[in-house]
Amino acid sequence: MHDFSTTRGWLVLLLFMVWTPFSVRANAPEKQLRCATTHYPPFTIYHPSTQQFSGSDTDLLRQLAAEMGWHVSIDNLPWSRVNYEIHSGEQYDCFFSLSYKAERAKHLDYTDVPMHTTHYALIKTKGGRQANQVIGSLRGIPLSDELAQRLNIDKFTMHFSTSNEQLLEMLMLNRIDGFVTNSEVGKYLISQAKAEEYLTVDVANELPVPTFLTFRRGRVDTQAVNAALQRLLSATPIATTGATQ
Repeated sequence: MHDFSTTRGWLVLLLFMVWTPFSVRANAPEKQLRCATTHYPPFTIYHPSTQQFSGSDTDLLRQLAAEMGWHVSIDNLPWSRVNYEIHSGEQYDCFFSLSYKAERAKHLDYTDVPMHTTHYALIKTKGGRQANQVIGSLRGIPLSDELAQRLNIDKFTMHFSTSNEQLLEMLMLNRIDGFVTNSEVGKYLISQAKAEEYLTVDVANELPVPTFLTFRRGRVDTQAVNAALQRLLSATPIATTGATQ
């Protein structure tokens, strides 16, 4: 039995008290989370050559994972597959970045703190026709009457695609008259294609749509996640426009 009345004994006891909590925390297993999203530059950018992600959405998720002690893996899926997994699948623990829909909330826990807010826009050629238009969108994302009215889209037919890159290519080839997407995504794609001279971006600023990180019901403590997101966003402001599906 140690005699802690000695200087050495007190030193040993002090070191034990200081280091034990940190040792226990370091040895605690990380929570494993598998997340699904879709390529949506510049906010979620999937790089096929390296199978890695960049962009503000994934950067924020990585910061959150470090804060919460999670190990997160991310899969890039077409939006239609993401939507299927939300409603019918069980293999994914989280999805980002989603606008709020009551049907989704039956399956998912939404965080209260938006990752960002998006504004939809119509990307079209300069001087294009105004009626009987063929308007593109990502598959599974219909164009609402309210948004169509705000963007002055009259008598249109929808064409759905699996990617915004494909929609831009079709627009440049005059196979569609325009497509609706996040305004920042559209600007990014136009810049990458060096097509600013030929295309316009009409933004519906008065129809903001907040987007969220979501989790399969009961997988995480969403209140703790909300607090962590608040701290991260306060310390490092994130752009207020971003991907939404």
